Amino acid sequence: MIFKLILNFWIEIFKFWIKIFRFIIRRGDKMPYRIGKKIKKGYPIINKDRNEIVGYSKTKEKAKASIRARLGSEHGWKPRRRKK
Repeated sequence: MIFKLILNFWIEIFKFWIKIFRFIIRRGDKMPYRIGKKIKKGYPIINKDRNEIVGYSKTKEKAKASIRARLGSEHGWKPRRRKK
């Protein structure tokens, strides 16, 4: 009897931690931008929330950098001048 109670208690704790880990893993998938397939203008940067093209980049690396800059600007990052 006591063994079953203790076992059920630990099973519930285990289920709770699994829910937390799943929440953390799913939270990282919510990127508001994605890179589309290459067309004449380049790689389109698409906003998934509004489902519209917000820009183009010549290479995939530049498109990824543009996405990082867009995400940073949404969270208060301000671009600085580069030193020459």
